[in-house]
Amino acid sequence: MDRKRRSSATSSIENVVPRAERQEVHARLDGGQLPRRRSSYLFAYIADPPATRSQGDPAHGSLYAWRALNPAETGVHDGEGDTVQGEFVPICRAENVNDVTLKAAATARGAFRFARLEDTAVAFQRSGRLYFSDTGKAGEATLNGRIYRPRHRPVRPNPRVGDLGASTRPSTTWRIPTTSTSPQSLMIQEDRENPNRTQYGRILQYDLNSGSLTPVARVDTTVGLPGQWESSGIIWAGNLPGGGWWLTDVQAHTLTAPQPGPDLVPNSSVGEDGQLDALFVPRELAT
Repeated sequence: MDRKRRSSATSSIENVVPRAERQEVHARLDGGQLPRRRSSYLFAYIADPPATRSQGDPAHGSLYAWRALNPAETGVHDGEGDTVQGEFVPICRAENVNDVTLKAAATARGAFRFARLEDTAVAFQRSGRLYFSDTGKAGEATLNGRIYRPRHRPVRPNPRVGDLGASTRPSTTWRIPTTSTSPQSLMIQEDRENPNRTQYGRILQYDLNSGSLTPVARVDTTVGLPGQWESSGIIWAGNLPGGGWWLTDVQAHTLTAPQPGPDLVPNSSVGEDGQLDALFVPRELAT
């Protein structure tokens, strides 16, 4: 990572993913951090190759916020298959001093307001294609979560115009923390916050060819409400153990276990329990 890239955003970034088109880096803010009522925006750092990059100069590299071309189009109206046309608008370096000034600049430019952006996945099927999740939040456009797929569609004279589509249907029970893709599917993990904790958190497979959505696993919570544990951070491992395999973890929020402290000495501290898992999904082999 070059030094200029590190200072592309000073706010509370939830996730970053590079794209190969023009060295784009998409970063999502975690709107669920304190204060709880903050909005969440989609940002991109768009730059020329490092040899010609100049930090803060929109001609070579700058931070952008995404907004809808029609201000009346908001997350409240998003449904399965809906598309919102939008564009990335520049944020100058002076406005990116800290979290407060960056959020204020994005708001002033009419940036599209998400509930709580969480995670992203790069598609195998097409170079540059992304999926990202909005986990939802009480009082915002969605409580239970959505998956979005941006589509860059250069239009002269504005090369940063594109579409944002709601790729999967909003659910009455989803709360989506993380996603990942394989050549055949998109995996969706549920984090069942209130009021959905009476149900177990699942891992669902969204078939990118047929559009079908199938539960393939669930967390086996042993202490507390079923939805108080969650799976998180799923990664396709088809090139390691073989086709059909995924790596993920379980966060056991109601249990504690010995773990390294700040000095990294084993079992010198206590923290939240959990485990790493290898998950085999036979459907991956058949699709």
